Amino acid sequence: PSTSISPSFFFLMIRRPPRSTLSSSSAASDVYKRQVEEGPRDFYIRTEAFWLAMAVEALFPDHPGGYLKLAPKQHKKCIKEAGMYCRMRYDEAIALIEQLKYVEEQRRVEDEYFKNVREQKRQAEEERERRQAEEDEEDEESSKSDE
Repeated sequence: PSTSISPSFFFLMIRRPPRSTLSSSSAASDVYKRQVEEGPRDFYIRTEAFWLAMAVEALFPDHPGGYLKLAPKQHKKCIKEAGMYCRMRYDEAIALIEQLKYVEEQRRVEDEYFKNVREQKRQAEEERERRQAEEDEEDEESSKSDE
């Protein structure tokens, strides 16, 4: 018999540090600043009932009554299966957090690059205006001397 697992998502408990500034930030930035506080064991303990329900549904789809009405051998099998499901989801969540960190770092690098480009343009515009002012001054002086 084939078993299927319903897709589901769990998020790791993460702590947000206090904001040091009132500036706005993206959701990715918020995630990047957070720190993972729980390991796979704590994650499983916090979400154990869900994983056991998933295991019972996958292993014994026609069994009425859920986990508490299983035979001892079935309990062991469910616990093992639940742990496997949980670890798989935990690893996926960690991988997603790492991807978010990478994306946020790339965004930061791009922001810095474009900030530098804007500054270079501003400096070039100031230089162009300064030169134009000097040329205008020279033209004004030469027109006065021609008179």
